[in-house]
Amino acid sequence: MDDVVSNLGYVAILVGTLLEGESVLALGGVAASHGYLSFPKVVAMAVLGSFVGDQFCFFIGRRFGARILARHPKIGAKAGRVQELVRRWDAPAVIALRFMYGLRVAGPIVIGSCGISPWRLAFFQT
Repeated sequence: MDDVVSNLGYVAILVGTLLEGESVLALGGVAASHGYLSFPKVVAMAVLGSFVGDQFCFFIGRRFGARILARHPKIGAKAGRVQELVRRWDAPAVIALRFMYGLRVAGPIVIGSCGISPWRLAFFQT
């Protein structure tokens, strides 16, 4: 079991943080505290996975945001207000959506559908 954690732990953290990855990251921290993984590498994989996941969802929202919202009318009805807030307060909205549980995937998709620059998202995301 030790070899599995040591060999696949970093990959699991990277893949887990592409989406909602708090529990995977917590387990990575436990593995690092017990010496199975290196803490700096756990942090690096978490940052990389979260950044790539958010950028991917952003570009999905930018390309297919209108179709996604049209396909889900319940979400689409509320998206107009959220898009208005994101367009008006883009920097604080990007930062706030980063820390709202359950909006890790939906947040960047909505931000992408608002037409915000990918560089602006990357700057405020980090």
